[in-house]
Amino acid sequence: MPSDVPTLLRMLYAPDWRVRRRAVEALAEVPHRDVAQALIDMVRRDQHNLAALNAALEALARSQIDIVNDLATLLQDENANTRMYAIQVLGALSSAKSIPLLIAALDDPDTNVRYAAIEALGELQAIQAVEPLSTIVRSRDPFLAFAAVVALGQIGDPRVIPTLEACLDDEWLAPPAAEALGHMRDISIVKPLVSWLNSDRGQIEPAIRALITLYESYESELGEGAVVAHLVAQHITPKGRDRLINSLQDAGESSLELLARVLSWIPDPDIQPVLLSLLRQPATRSIAVEALIQRGAAAVPDLIHQLQNSDGETRRAAATALGAIGDPRAVPALIALLDEDTPEIVIAAANALAKIGDCTAFDPLVQRLDHPSALVRRALVAAINSLSHPERTSRLLTLYQSGSPPAREAAIRSLGYFGDPAALDTILDALHDPDKRVRLAAIESLPFLENERAISALLKAAQNPDAEIRAAAAYALAYVTPEVAYEPLSIAIQDPDPWVRLHACRSLDRLDPPGIIPVLVQATQDTDPRVRLTAALALGRRGGPGIIDSVSSLLNDPEPDVVEAAIQALGLSQQPEAIPALARMIESPEERYRNAAIIALGRIPAPAAWSLLRDLLHHPRTREVALKAISAAPPRQATKMLIEALNEPALREQAISYLAALGPATLPDIAQALIHRTEAPEIRCALIEVLRRQRSPSASQHLLIALGDPNPTVRIRALFALRSLGSRVGIEQLQRMAEDDPDSTVRQAAQLTLNTMQT
Repeated sequence: MPSDVPTLLRMLYAPDWRVRRRAVEALAEVPHRDVAQALIDMVRRDQHNLAALNAALEALARSQIDIVNDLATLLQDENANTRMYAIQVLGALSSAKSIPLLIAALDDPDTNVRYAAIEALGELQAIQAVEPLSTIVRSRDPFLAFAAVVALGQIGDPRVIPTLEACLDDEWLAPPAAEALGHMRDISIVKPLVSWLNSDRGQIEPAIRALITLYESYESELGEGAVVAHLVAQHITPKGRDRLINSLQDAGESSLELLARVLSWIPDPDIQPVLLSLLRQPATRSIAVEALIQRGAAAVPDLIHQLQNSDGETRRAAATALGAIGDPRAVPALIALLDEDTPEIVIAAANALAKIGDCTAFDPLVQRLDHPSALVRRALVAAINSLSHPERTSRLLTLYQSGSPPAREAAIRSLGYFGDPAALDTILDALHDPDKRVRLAAIESLPFLENERAISALLKAAQNPDAEIRAAAAYALAYVTPEVAYEPLSIAIQDPDPWVRLHACRSLDRLDPPGIIPVLVQATQDTDPRVRLTAALALGRRGGPGIIDSVSSLLNDPEPDVVEAAIQALGLSQQPEAIPALARMIESPEERYRNAAIIALGRIPAPAAWSLLRDLLHHPRTREVALKAISAAPPRQATKMLIEALNEPALREQAISYLAALGPATLPDIAQALIHRTEAPEIRCALIEVLRRQRSPSASQHLLIALGDPNPTVRIRALFALRSLGSRVGIEQLQRMAEDDPDSTVRQAAQLTLNTMQT
């Protein structure tokens, strides 16, 4: 045992929580079994000292070594509290090895121990525990059934849908059962939940929350949230609709959002006035806007009326919705909104007019280009640029000659946007305008004219005595050819003004001219941290082993943002030579540096990087970020490591998401795992979920492999996945399963899937 461990153990008894926390963090990093045993002894001995006990439990939960077998001995202790504390740690460890011990603890003689085991199994998403937990639910035990329902929801196995549906008639269990059903990811739950809304049964919020949970999972995983919304609209009755509307009166802010979301799915014309009332409430405004946009032309008259509402945010929301609908009937009312005093409302009106694209808005937009707000003027220019008005250039040229400085600036920005040759002389003239804003706009427009006179003027501006002018020129040089820009930018990157140097560095990065590396290396030593940061990232994007030393030197920079940029740059380089430096940063006490280094490591296509990431998966402090980094590795390598990560309960859901995002590249390895059954049943179930989320014909074909799995849980998961996808493959195989499968639950699931296919 390391010599400082006894001191750290004593610190767990300190009255100051900060001292105890430091001790916990230090002990968690000591991979020594004697340390674990000392902490276990504390759990047995010091239950009277809650502060020390909790510190010991936290240190055990964060242990870097496998202590499951050590904790198993505590489960045999005569003291029920000791057994309960052991279960809490087993759940926190997120180890699959804990699951058999926790299932066994469901038979513990002490109710509190059984309760803790139920909670831990739910947190671990242990599908192996579905049957014993379902038995507890069916027992209606007043203390344990509630926790078992919650745990089944966390596990998310669709086999328990009938058990949970039966709980909807139980006043005590209905709320958690509804929430659990929402996590089942199966559209069969929509009808019983909507039936709750259509009935006189208690509070409707649990059913609404469950429907929204299902909607969000379908939307995020399959892009098919509309399927859930359609089914709700299909099954809701007038009574159910009225219950939703009446519930708005007494709803708190969070409940109001839920009600608004479900109401937005119902295409009933009677709902539109309700949506308009929701438009006027901050908590539901965005939902109402989205729903009114979906109603299209039918909502336009009411939305036009809302442009006169006394509330500014309501007017702005109505303008946004009208722009998205794109109906020209809204143009006169939106033009009137351009005279509002509130810049945000004027911007919303201009954006809406841009989306509608009606040229009758051109003159009103031009007439307001002298608006005092720069943000408003930019929105007006963007709207003007979106309109194909035949007199656009001539009108803007006239405005430049006669307008105020803000109007002249806006006119030049719009003329420069299209690079119209007819505007060349005016933009060159604007370089000498008495107002600097106009001169800056003209400089930024020069590259888009694609004219030698314009380029010559830009090069001259790069030597202007005014630093702000030089900075604008350095920015604009990013949009000319590298041959023209390289020399002036090489000079500008040594300018005494930091803004000039920063824009020069950014422009060089964008142009990537030959010979850029030495210039960027020098810029990493700039006195301004923004320049150092930009140079580091630019070097990283170019890669090559020659940049590693220069970028690594910034890992000791006094500015945290520069250090983080240097770490990112090492990853962007994709050079194996960067791995030692990144490995050192992973040991940093600063979390932001550790995380950035892990992500950067994932960008390097080298076995040494993958090996290090695989090790990091086993450490609670780094595993989630390591998983994200692995997802960025080459697809085949990422697939193998992500499948390994499925064995960690705490990482399983995220690993499924990453595997699904990788798409077809994962299919060969998933097929091998399903054919040869090289993974445990719960991992095969997770792979089925990956296939479900991929939503492709190839994925559906691979699901047929799982229908022949010897484990009934796996077969049921495959059946539910096929139902979720609406796939019609394998009908003959499903018919045989519905008739001959040895498991009655599988037969029922097969028949249900067939019924779905045939509707």
